[in-house]
Amino acid sequence: MRRKKYTEKEKLASNTYSRLKSKVEYDLEQHWSRKDFIKWYIGKAQECCYCRCTKEQLDKFYKLTNSKRYVKRGKTLEIERRKDKEYSKDNCDFSCYWCNNAKSDVFSSDEFQQIGEAIGKVIKEKIKL
Repeated sequence: MRRKKYTEKEKLASNTYSRLKSKVEYDLEQHWSRKDFIKWYIGKAQECCYCRCTKEQLDKFYKLTNSKRYVKRGKTLEIERRKDKEYSKDNCDFSCYWCNNAKSDVFSSDEFQQIGEAIGKVIKEKIKL
């Protein structure tokens, strides 16, 4: 049997799915198939659901930072669960590292919206420098 050849975007989405699958303690396939996840990932706007910064803006911001704290995080948009339940198409969105980290499990998505907007404002001001 042949493996499907993925485009670069599909490969990134598939790898993201594999990371999610390895970190959850349930069968992700029961809630979200790899095929559906890849379709969602590619079709979704590449911006943070809270600060509304685009992937390109976040890339610029990341290059301006020199913190050693997020060497492993911050270079890509993360998968954010809006509610503390399973990963699924209806429960997930993209979030930048800074918003996802700040929101943690303390704030609801609605509560964090204003904080995210403030983070986005600061990020966008910093990349104009």
